[in-house]
Amino acid sequence: MSKKNVEAIYPLSLSQQGMLFETLSAPGSGIHIEQLMVTLHGDLNLRGFEQAWQRVVERHSLLRTGFVWKNQEQPLQFVLQRVEVTLEKQDWRGLSSSKQQEQLEAVLSADRCQGFNLTKPPLMRLGLFQIAENTYHFLWTQHHILMDGWCLPLILKEVLAFYKAFCTNRDLSLQPSRPFKDYIVWLKQQNLSQAEAFWRNKLQGFAKPTPLGIEAESSSFSDQKERYGEQKAVLSASATAALQSLLKQHHLTLNNLVQGVWALLLNRYSGEEDVVFGTTVSGRPPDLAGVESMIGLFINTLPLRIKVSPDAFLWTWLKNIQSQQIEQQAYEYCSAGQVHQWSEVPSSLPLYESILVFENYPADSSIGQSSDLAIDVHNVFSKGAQTKYALTLLVIPSSTLEFKIIYDSYRLDSLDITLILDHFLALLNSIVAVPDQQITTLLGKIHSDHIPKVKSLQKGNQRELEETFLAPRDALELQLTQIWQDVLNVDCVGVRDNFFDLGGHSLVAITLMERIQQKFGKNLPLATLFQGATIEHLASILRQQTDSPSWSTLVAIQPNGPKRPLFCVHAGASTVLSYIDLASYLGSEQPFYGLESLGLDEEQKSYARVEDMAAHYIAAIQSVQPHGPYCLAGWCFGGLVAFEMAQQLQARGEQVSFLGLLDASTGLNVADEEYQELDDIAFLVKILGEQISLSLEYIRQLEPDEQLLYVIEQARQLDLIPPDLELAQARRLVQILKSHIYAGKAYIPQPYPGRVTLFRASEVAVADCEDLTLGWGELATQGVDVHWVPGNHETMVRKPHVQVLAEHLRACLDRPQAND
Repeated sequence: MSKKNVEAIYPLSLSQQGMLFETLSAPGSGIHIEQLMVTLHGDLNLRGFEQAWQRVVERHSLLRTGFVWKNQEQPLQFVLQRVEVTLEKQDWRGLSSSKQQEQLEAVLSADRCQGFNLTKPPLMRLGLFQIAENTYHFLWTQHHILMDGWCLPLILKEVLAFYKAFCTNRDLSLQPSRPFKDYIVWLKQQNLSQAEAFWRNKLQGFAKPTPLGIEAESSSFSDQKERYGEQKAVLSASATAALQSLLKQHHLTLNNLVQGVWALLLNRYSGEEDVVFGTTVSGRPPDLAGVESMIGLFINTLPLRIKVSPDAFLWTWLKNIQSQQIEQQAYEYCSAGQVHQWSEVPSSLPLYESILVFENYPADSSIGQSSDLAIDVHNVFSKGAQTKYALTLLVIPSSTLEFKIIYDSYRLDSLDITLILDHFLALLNSIVAVPDQQITTLLGKIHSDHIPKVKSLQKGNQRELEETFLAPRDALELQLTQIWQDVLNVDCVGVRDNFFDLGGHSLVAITLMERIQQKFGKNLPLATLFQGATIEHLASILRQQTDSPSWSTLVAIQPNGPKRPLFCVHAGASTVLSYIDLASYLGSEQPFYGLESLGLDEEQKSYARVEDMAAHYIAAIQSVQPHGPYCLAGWCFGGLVAFEMAQQLQARGEQVSFLGLLDASTGLNVADEEYQELDDIAFLVKILGEQISLSLEYIRQLEPDEQLLYVIEQARQLDLIPPDLELAQARRLVQILKSHIYAGKAYIPQPYPGRVTLFRASEVAVADCEDLTLGWGELATQGVDVHWVPGNHETMVRKPHVQVLAEHLRACLDRPQAND
């Protein structure tokens, strides 16, 4: 892109930003791709037709617009001064009618999946397929981020006007169109605080999306060819005319009626009287001069909340819906993402499952009908953009009322869509037959046995989800996980979970990046999410930063809650990641901090003595809790360090109200000769032998550096370490683990003037049962409480056994302690 060719650069509207996010997060899906197909009959002037499109592109800046996001703090759109439009031509006259139709369907499908490179305008394609001597199929494909349905007839009318002029060797001068950037300026001038107050009040008390039917069993979708299906139904001309007459009498619109009927169906399907669905609005502010002829994305989808009152009469109830819509018009500029954020519905869930699109665009019936145009334009067919919602209901009013449903076939079956359309027509025909009805009478038309079945949002069964879930593998991934859980309002996030699949959208993404900036001092551009919308990817980006934030031994795994904090010391492996599940099961009211070993950061070395570690960790916990009583715990080697911390705190006059040891003995049960003679590779093979099948004989055949790299790769494949762990980091981990083993062997614990709580794994060797207190009974002057937990030494802190451990630990922490 030449800078000389750039006419303007400006921000995106929030609606455009949302479409950009959704498009980049689902490449090849066809999402937000609009297709318009028309049949042209007559002596078509190919050169004049192509020139007409070129002139229209020159007139409207949005048709020369592209988007940039890489290395940007926020996405931007740019307008080029000159963009060349090409018309792809294919000759299908040698094909049979059936083959032509088959070819057309293939072209439409491939064209949709092709999508667009959003950085290279024009974001539209023109295709002309000749099927007879004077007959053509014309396909116009564009990305929805450029314009809405309101713009389509405006552009087509201009194209045909230019075409008519060029065919008669004339030129045409049209009134300049106001550029879309003026609307962006107008948006910046709006009072968002008033809008936020309005929408918060409007959606108060609504906390989960209205179901489309009864829940159906989830299944695997790998065998499905098409993600989206489409069905149509038509209300007869006589019924449509009768409805129009009734609506005129009551000063209502067809849109009001259709919205009311859809609310009734949602009420019947969900069993809820308070229903919410999305409804499209033009979004064109009346106080922006010339907005009616502007080309751009103004249309918006916003929630419509309707309370179904069974005892109310239809027309009175519809009047209330109309009043509500009039009230919302002042805030139609707010994006769907903003409104979702202001609602009480978690961002991990959609605000609504269905949207209703009433296509009352300013269509001109004279388009293509001029007697001196030399061509006829007919069979206008549009294939609407696919959305992230389970169901999109399009309503096309004319002499008849056409209903088109575009649905997610992963969620809904074609038979259920047929059922929904049948219900819609049944209610409308019932209103024609008996205009003055109570709502309860209309609801009675839908039999309780005829309710659609809708699959949940899961893309597989629970077992599949558990198998693909991957917990954080280092402190950085843990910190990012906590940020994601907070901004997305979800309880469980894996490091490979997709931000957008969890409900993330443009506004939440901005919040996410702000939180990362606050936490790490790194101003990552939004493009980082486009390149990889996972915690794993973001962690990798942050690790590559040369000026990475200072490392701390104290890790806030769950820093919130009214209870006294619990400080847990790392096991021999040096990290606190093994405590993540334990902290989760202890609940949101229990603050939980982990203590990681020094030495993980290359600028610091680990301590060789347990006493020195304990002193350092005490200083760390006192930055959060300056004085006792303290709650301490540790697993395995961490139990020794926690015991020594308790000793030192008591010696300083501080109280320790709880000391919990997780399967920790008074001395590591490791003979010195087992490890002292081992080099790094042999040491790793011995340590990892229970989790990874490693052959030391095979590894010895490799070069020295290759040996460690091989072990790292085997651990990486089982997700035991982060994917971008470097060789130097791996060497540090080995040295830390060795030093902990030697420190544990050298440590001689002294009598402790307090009580110890010991949590023991139930799967133990007979020899380990000789002393149920693992040596602590001789040291704890106030005694030892022993709690048995299912699992072995390794599995007691993992699912499912960790849940039992958490129950025992919670009961102990909640019990009044002697030192309190």
